[in-house]
Amino acid sequence: MLLKVLLVDDEVKSCEVLSKILLNYCTDVTVVGMAYNVTEAYDLILQTNPDLVFLDVQMPGGDGFSLLEKFDTINFHIVFVTAFDQFAIKAIKFSALDYLLKPVNIDEVIETVNKFKKDRMINEHAIKDHSLLQYLLKNVNYPGKKIWDTIALPTAQAILYVKLDEIIYVEADNNYSVFHLENKEKIMVSYTLKTYEELLCEQHFMRVHNSHIINLHKVKKFIRGKNGYAEMSNGKQIEVSPRKKDEFLGKYGN
Repeated sequence: MLLKVLLVDDEVKSCEVLSKILLNYCTDVTVVGMAYNVTEAYDLILQTNPDLVFLDVQMPGGDGFSLLEKFDTINFHIVFVTAFDQFAIKAIKFSALDYLLKPVNIDEVIETVNKFKKDRMINEHAIKDHSLLQYLLKNVNYPGKKIWDTIALPTAQAILYVKLDEIIYVEADNNYSVFHLENKEKIMVSYTLKTYEELLCEQHFMRVHNSHIINLHKVKKFIRGKNGYAEMSNGKQIEVSPRKKDEFLGKYGN
């Protein structure tokens, strides 16, 4: 079955480049249309009923987020496409949604399409949870562009929303990350620790070792020795690598 794809971008060239990549490198894909503004995109979505929409974040006359607000129910999968916009990217990541950076990379486009196909094979109606989009829209519309206090964690069973202050530490498990919470719950997510380092460590978190990110607010004490250890609020002792020790002590003391 052909995958129906719609491209939404105010830059004609960007649409053409992405269309060529999809048609030349992705099998079983058809581009059902290209829209260059929010009004065109809204009409085309209703007309073509796409499976997958590549949506530019920044467009004149309304951004990609304002397009989504027009729909009561979103029954298509979305991949955001954006030039480097630190705030937009952070909002998208905190909401566990998919995105591509401009200029788009062929391998990343192929990986994104294949991931969607794989998800749809498992679940015929594989659409990102609508609540994720609502959470994203809430964040991007927040006056003053707040610091997020909640993160969306996609597991095999559900999307879980976790307050950052409930996280004690995050542990690497091969290509997975395991979140250890105050209530002793463990949440396994199919993203690497690197993904969460980029998000969490801008706030009160720190990657103290290859395998651990810790919440600095949950450190009870630092145990000195040949190898230093941070003792967390749940009693877990986590090694602080020698090259991270000074940075940790500087942050922990503040």
